[in-house]
Amino acid sequence: MSRSIQKRIVFNTEVLFPIALHNRKLNLINIAITIFLAGRKTNGITSMAQMLMLFLVTLLGKIHPGRTGESDPCLSGDTNEVPYMIGRSTNCPNTIKSFCDDNLSDGWYRVSSERPMVTSCPDINSCGAVFPLWMNGTIPRVADGIVPQTACLRYFDDCCHTELPIRVKNCSDSLVYHLVTAGSCPLQYCFGTDGICEEPTPGPDTNPCLAENHQDLPYVIGRSTKCPYSPRSFSDYHLVDGWYRVNNSSPMPTECVKFYQCGLAFPGWMNGTTPVETDGIVSHNICISSFEDCCVQSLPVQVKNCSDFLVYNLVTAPFPQVQYCFGTDDICQEKPSTIQTTTPYAEDPCLATQHNAMPYLMGRSINCPHTRDSFCDDYLLDGWYRVESTSPMPTQCVGINSCGTMFPIWMNGTMPLQTEGIVVGTACINIGRSCCGQSLPIKVKNCGSFHVYHLPRTHSCPTKYCFGTNGPCLETTSAPPIMMTTSENEDKQMGCQCPVSDEGIAVIVTLLVLFSIVVGVMGFFFGKRYHKVADKYQASRSLQNLKLS
Repeated sequence: MSRSIQKRIVFNTEVLFPIALHNRKLNLINIAITIFLAGRKTNGITSMAQMLMLFLVTLLGKIHPGRTGESDPCLSGDTNEVPYMIGRSTNCPNTIKSFCDDNLSDGWYRVSSERPMVTSCPDINSCGAVFPLWMNGTIPRVADGIVPQTACLRYFDDCCHTELPIRVKNCSDSLVYHLVTAGSCPLQYCFGTDGICEEPTPGPDTNPCLAENHQDLPYVIGRSTKCPYSPRSFSDYHLVDGWYRVNNSSPMPTECVKFYQCGLAFPGWMNGTTPVETDGIVSHNICISSFEDCCVQSLPVQVKNCSDFLVYNLVTAPFPQVQYCFGTDDICQEKPSTIQTTTPYAEDPCLATQHNAMPYLMGRSINCPHTRDSFCDDYLLDGWYRVESTSPMPTQCVGINSCGTMFPIWMNGTMPLQTEGIVVGTACINIGRSCCGQSLPIKVKNCGSFHVYHLPRTHSCPTKYCFGTNGPCLETTSAPPIMMTTSENEDKQMGCQCPVSDEGIAVIVTLLVLFSIVVGVMGFFFGKRYHKVADKYQASRSLQNLKLS
């Protein structure tokens, strides 16, 4: 008997046969035929080989039905879907959430013909596993029936470190694979090259019409096309990117607006039509008008019609003196506040024409921490501002680094009743070492479903008025430019660390260089003098030693 035949018989009888009996993963017919052919070639043990083949075939019929006797896996009800199909594609990296095929039960599994098992070596850390398994062969045709194939384990630089026996059948509109347990983790069979890697998780509803997804547009009063330039106007150079709500009666104009209208020098208008409710979110451009050009610069904008109002997704204006236009009415500024509780005929700040919505209400709640993206109320214009009654200004000391700022402002008093009219109060700034390190005069009126506050500008940063206790916090990646307007005395009181200007840095660097030069020159001359003195001293010592000797 040749050595190669001996090796094959030993391999089949001592290795494959026990595995087949235990795991039923191999076709026993292959073992029987191998031993039968080996017996024929040796001529000495033909009868023994044939008897052994007969035994194996008999055993095969009892423990592992042959292909002629097993049911068609394309039709069988025992065929399962491949579990955890999401994440098995070659474009899916390994993650701690990945499923391993060491728990996979041996059996037939069905996949779509559009996502067959990968037939080329994948990268490690792909298919949702560290070591992916791929099929070293081709996808069979429908007429080929069940085809034995080999699954290879990609292990670091070795594309086929370990082989596993699998079978495949093409069912026309699907493929079925007879897969075996991977045996260890993290191993996973690969299917497809461009699939979904993670189960989509339902996120929050991003509909901008919902109250939690937009804010009232700050300083609506004064944005009309009939409002001339005013130095008191708010600049959208300080606007934070986001969705803003306006009334249907005050949409952004859709025709060119002349220079020096809408309250500032450079008005912004929308180059497009206002959508109807069924249009959903519509994308347009905002044009900024200059002295000679209706569209000296354009900015992206999105608009949605929410039936009772409009929402605009606005971006920060690119330079100062830009203000987005809204509406065509002739109300251009708040009327001077001369309201007292003893003057019943004065105009009421509860009227819509007498107040603005509180700008950037999102992020002013006590639960909102201070971040680098937080804005300040140093740009706030003195005037009346509306806040819903459900989010009043807190009336107890608020801790630092809350309300979206470092030094929050709270009201030192109680909320007035609706019958009390306008109440004069005090707003306190918590500066850390004191809950009321500074105070500001404010006025409040209870208008039933909302309150109006007459607030002064804070004149320092980072300070901001607080409203509410558990509201949504501002999520933004870019903060509006903050103009530092504090006096030196305020800086000391607030503990503000003001940035050094470029000119100041240049002066400091120049002084340091000059100082270094002076020290170097002094060191040079003093060094020469030191060496002369030292030489004289050494010479005198030497002379004295000679005299003594």
